Amino acid sequence: MILHTRKIYAVLLSQAPDGRWLSYGMDGDGVTLNSLGQIESQSAPLGQWNGKWIRIGGKNVAAYMTFADSRSLHYTVPVLFNGERSDLILRYDEKNPGGVVVGVRRHLNDQTPDKGITTIKKNDHIVYLCQEFQPDDDASVRYQPVDSIVAKKTKDLRVNLTSVPSGTYRYGYCVVDLYGRKHYTRFTEFKQ
Repeated sequence: MILHTRKIYAVLLSQAPDGRWLSYGMDGDGVTLNSLGQIESQSAPLGQWNGKWIRIGGKNVAAYMTFADSRSLHYTVPVLFNGERSDLILRYDEKNPGGVVVGVRRHLNDQTPDKGITTIKKNDHIVYLCQEFQPDDDASVRYQPVDSIVAKKTKDLRVNLTSVPSGTYRYGYCVVDLYGRKHYTRFTEFKQ
């Protein structure tokens, strides 16, 4: 039983050709609760979701919401940036309502991202990564490369929301408690 909730995220999983489930990320924007402060019934998740997810340069990406307030939303997207484990930083705000890639933050090791943000330059190579879904917090995090681009022009990093491609998906919720532990609801499976 979860007594105190820190945050609730919508979770989208995609089935890989080998049967594993890959996470498209966690999004806290648009998660709705009923009058008792509970997530709507298990039959409702797909009814709340419009079937769209974040794309960058025409490629579907795994995006994890990291910050939200009344003026902006921030996401990280796991990538290999010129061969180094990093995160693209996305921001949605009044100036960029459709979203913008602010830059990239490199990782110092498996657990620690760097504090600075690096500007993406022409010919930088970006490999988008999806995390293998592991509902157990203690499981090691494994990433799979899913697509790549070489940044040539601004349009290569254009952010938009678009329908997910054909495939088998699962949609559900992750409830994070006050101690940072993740608790997952049952997932609703669907084909696109």
